[in-house]
Amino acid sequence: MLNTCLSLQAAKVKKFQGDVDKYVGDCVVALFGGDDMELSAIRCAMEIHRALDDSNAANPKSPQLRVGIGIVRGEVIQGSIGSEDRSDYNRHRVECKPVFPDFVPLRVRVKP
Repeated sequence: MLNTCLSLQAAKVKKFQGDVDKYVGDCVVALFGGDDMELSAIRCAMEIHRALDDSNAANPKSPQLRVGIGIVRGEVIQGSIGSEDRSDYNRHRVECKPVFPDFVPLRVRVKP
């Protein structure tokens, strides 16, 4: 069920020219770029909610899926981080904080 929900969200992110940066537990961290990045993120969020509503209506006997979505705007830098033994390709906010610590508390606050 979790993978179904995450897959639905990832497909909508892609539809609106976003990029899934990572999955943190049951959270999708996505980034949008370009001149209309805020509008793309908002449209994506609205479509995710509509798609989940449709899925819930089509499967009334299944557990009802709900998500909370937070949208944060800011600049990021990206690149490979780590040592020779272990490294990750990551995106960081310009203040050099990892993307996800700012998003995770927000996700917890907006979680339904």
